[in-house]
Amino acid sequence: KLYVLFAMLGDNAGSLKGTWKNHRECKIGICMSDDEVRSFGKKFILDFQNAYGKIPIPRKSIDKRGGYITWNITLKSIEIWEDIRMHIELGRYNWKIKDSLMEYLSKECPLDELGYGISGIFDAEGYVSELKKGYYNVQLGSVNLEGLKQIQQLSNRLNIYSRLSKGFQHKTKNRRKFYQLVISNQQNLIQFNKYIQFSIEKKKQRIQDIFNQYNKTNWKKWTSEEDQKLIN
Repeated sequence: KLYVLFAMLGDNAGSLKGTWKNHRECKIGICMSDDEVRSFGKKFILDFQNAYGKIPIPRKSIDKRGGYITWNITLKSIEIWEDIRMHIELGRYNWKIKDSLMEYLSKECPLDELGYGISGIFDAEGYVSELKKGYYNVQLGSVNLEGLKQIQQLSNRLNIYSRLSKGFQHKTKNRRKFYQLVISNQQNLIQFNKYIQFSIEKKKQRIQDIFNQYNKTNWKKWTSEEDQKLIN
């Protein structure tokens, strides 16, 4: 269930639908690109089924303005909606993990389970950035600073340390503030790959590119044998 909840937190840029219909049911779902549906979409559907016993339906659509293909994976259920709202708040600008779940994740949740859950939001909104040739980091972007602080706090439990930076959305008229959780430093990226990882193939490949770059350097001099296994 954690993967589903985190994926829905991260996919709130106008794509998550939670509006009531006839006061009896609501529409739950996420949106993804055509190249993500076979990995991210498949994983989301499987975890959703395991958590709630129902299979959300993927539907293909074409953006009228851009002409690109997107997939919406949705399901209508008031019961599931109420369960989700027990654990998280939804909304592009104010999504958050509710206090009871946050306390469990911060203190009691097994680390492997926590990392698997957090991977949901990185699959939805995370990406690998190359700052300059050979220098990479993993970033998670949102207009919601407080939500990113929660993700940062939970990542710290996994010994994945990050910083928060502020910028602006370049494609919007109002140039809203936009925040990024940035994971850099070789050790942090190794921990990220150990506990969180990506399910989307192109993101997985970018992480592998980082470690391939490490293999060309003298990283073995300062990396433990256990961490070397994670890289290879």
